Amino acid sequence: MILPTKHINPLDSLLGIGALILERLKTAETVTQLWDEMRDLPQVATFDRLVLGLDLLYMMGLVELDGGVIRRTAQ
Repeated sequence: MILPTKHINPLDSLLGIGALILERLKTAETVTQLWDEMRDLPQVATFDRLVLGLDLLYMMGLVELDGGVIRRTAQ
């Protein structure tokens, strides 16, 4: 479920959801703002999957939480 396989579409994996999040996260946003933008995407579908995608990005060092706001880290 984290990585795509021959049975899991790349966009349905957590890595794919993370890519969608990074694509949408151009400016710093709260989790609520991000959820409002992404809730209608069939790949995300639930708040749990959005949070798991954010968790994966955080563990990879690609996003950070600062004062309740999520932003991309400087690369």
